[in-house]
Amino acid sequence: YENLQDAAEEQKADLTQIVRKVPDATSRIELLLRQVINGGLGRFELFLGPSGSGKTTFLSTLPRFYAGAHITPLSDKLSLTAVIDEIRSRITAPIDRQIFVLLERDNPDLDPIELRRFFEELRRIFRTKEGRVLVIWPITDTVSAEKISGTAWSVGSDSLVDQVSRGIYEFTGLPKSAYFDVADITARSLNAGQGLEAFGLGATVAQPMLQSSDTISQFFGQLEAKSQELNNAFGDTLKERRLPSVWILVAGDDTRELSLT
Repeated sequence: YENLQDAAEEQKADLTQIVRKVPDATSRIELLLRQVINGGLGRFELFLGPSGSGKTTFLSTLPRFYAGAHITPLSDKLSLTAVIDEIRSRITAPIDRQIFVLLERDNPDLDPIELRRFFEELRRIFRTKEGRVLVIWPITDTVSAEKISGTAWSVGSDSLVDQVSRGIYEFTGLPKSAYFDVADITARSLNAGQGLEAFGLGATVAQPMLQSSDTISQFFGQLEAKSQELNNAFGDTLKERRLPSVWILVAGDDTRELSLT
C-alpha cells in the first residue's frame, strides 16, 4: 500500500480512482462498529487473509470512501504492551467510529504470557466509556490467528470479540473478476492515461496470469514481469560493454590498413 500511495502522490493521482471498495469487508467493519456503538463495549477482530490480498490497502483507504471512519495505525515497532499504552493515549478524547489497526504483524512471533496480558488490558479498556473503539489486526498466518483468537476468547469471551466469529474474519479481498479493471485503472492513473494495452498487456495476454493468481498482488507481479519481457525493460540497464581497441604503429607499418579497419 505504501508503494502505491507514494506513486499516486508523485503522479498526483486520486487513490479513490485506483482502489476499489471491498463490499464484504466493509459490511464486516460496519457490523463491528454497530456492536461497539449499541453494545457499549470495544471490539477486537483479526482480519485473516493471504499476503497480498489487500488487507492493509482496504483498511488504510477506508476513510477515503466513508465519512466518519477514523483509522489510527499502530506500528509493528510497538510491543503489545506499548500498543495498549498507545491506545490509551489516543482515546482520552473519544472519537466515534475509531478504528485502531495493528500494522505489519502478519506472521507474529507470539509470547503467550504477553498475549494474555495484552487482552487482559484491552478488556479493561473496552469496558470504559472512552474505550468504545474497534481494534483490527490484519494477519496472514492461520495458526497464529487461531492462537490469538483463542486467547482473546478465554480472557474476555464476548466482551472482547464477536461471539459468532470468535474474533476471526476471513478477508478474501476483491473478486478475480475485478483484478484486470483495477490494474488497468492503476496503469492509466500512474502513466499519463496509458492503460495495460499500451504495454502489450491486453485482456487476452493477461487472462492466463489472471487464472493463476490467488491475490491481486500476485496478478500485479505477473503483469510487471510480462511487461518487462515484452518491452525489454532490461535493455536500458544492462548495456553491452564496449571494449576499446588500441593500435600500435611501428616503423614500416602502412597506415592505410588502419583506415580500412
